[in-house]
Amino acid sequence: MRRSPKYTLGGVKSVWLKLLGVGLLTAFITVTFLIGQCSTAWASTPSNVTLSLRARSASPQSRAITLSARVIAPGAGPLGGLQVTFAIHIQEFQGEPLLTLGSRTTNAAGLATFTYQPTWQGRQRLVASVTDADGNSVAAPATTTFVAADPVVTKNLTIEAARPDGMIGRVVVGVLVIALVLVWISLTWVVVRTNVGLAQTQPNL
Repeated sequence: MRRSPKYTLGGVKSVWLKLLGVGLLTAFITVTFLIGQCSTAWASTPSNVTLSLRARSASPQSRAITLSARVIAPGAGPLGGLQVTFAIHIQEFQGEPLLTLGSRTTNAAGLATFTYQPTWQGRQRLVASVTDADGNSVAAPATTTFVAADPVVTKNLTIEAARPDGMIGRVVVGVLVIALVLVWISLTWVVVRTNVGLAQTQPNL
């Protein structure tokens, strides 16, 4: 006759205690991992990050504009290693769309700088945005304005010739206009002489 196995109360308790221990250990490891991930994400990109943007002349003898963006988190201080993208509103197009100028990475002081050479005079509307390593925005964009002067003469540095409508451009346009007028005069003279010659060679009726 076959005997059925016997289970003692102590053996059942031992099995349940082992299973409970494994479950608690697994739960502890999982919770610790999740807390570490959340702490790392919060430390790298706090939710209260602020972005500021400032524009100034690069030097007294240059039209270039130096853009300085600073990323700070209250309570955490400056944030380094974030990508700041600099852009400008194109006023010539409807809606003034944004044109990306370039991007820089913030240093340990949370500062990113970019030098921009304006291509037109007047008010420049500049924008900076900041993202983390995954491309996620971590702060609201910052804006500023700068009035670029007409690049005629900057102290002793004359850059008028570098402009498309500068002195060289005007001379070239003048020469082309004069050449075109001379060509038209020559063609007119040829047509008149041809007509006169044909009239003289026709027999009188």
